[in-house]
Amino acid sequence: MVDKRPAGVIHVAQVSDVIAGVNFARESSMPLAIRGGGHSAPGFGTWDDALVLDFVNRTGVRVDPQKSRARAEGGTTWADFNHATHAFGLATTGGIV
Repeated sequence: MVDKRPAGVIHVAQVSDVIAGVNFARESSMPLAIRGGGHSAPGFGTWDDALVLDFVNRTGVRVDPQKSRARAEGGTTWADFNHATHAFGLATTGGIV
């Protein structure tokens, strides 16, 4: 559905990957796009001739059941989030497209 061709894609594994990618894009005057959990039907996470930081492998969710809070990494999908929070009897509202 989306036909965009980035110049390169970095599959982020740690913070240093993000720093290196941002610095490279800045120094190269290259557009920078951020791709999260894959939810963007119009393809906003990918641009032509841009460097894409892809967070698809960053799906960690930390749940604090005492405060009824959860923190999710940039590649987390609602399925990941719901799976993690359900274990603590928590739920959230979120869209599915």
